[in-house]
Amino acid sequence: SNGLIVEGNVGIGESSPDQDLEVSNAGEAEIHIDGGTNAVLSLDAHADGDSSTLKFQKAGTTEGSIVYNHDASDGSELIEFSVGGSTQFYMQGNGSLGLGTSAPQDRVDIHTDNGGALSALRITN
Repeated sequence: SNGLIVEGNVGIGESSPDQDLEVSNAGEAEIHIDGGTNAVLSLDAHADGDSSTLKFQKAGTTEGSIVYNHDASDGSELIEFSVGGSTQFYMQGNGSLGLGTSAPQDRVDIHTDNGGALSALRITN
């Protein structure tokens, strides 16, 4: 009553979907969420140790992502930002930011992997 249950994959503009929900369009595929006052898109991983992931793909290959790693404590939660297949930016639940490190030891922790060269932070006006 007042609902829909679908068993199997669902395709919108796709006759042979290979995902739970696949939206395809030869031009521009768009999913629009209009919530009036608030619009919410939820990614629910269900348990500590699981992750919620938003992938950015080109021709089926992931080139970037935002991954939220769930943990038992808020301070240990971690968001990872990947670009070009490489994760270099991390944000912990305790407010620490890591550039090149997933375990920042200070509020902002910068690591490099370029042959031992010094890490640098440049601020210009």
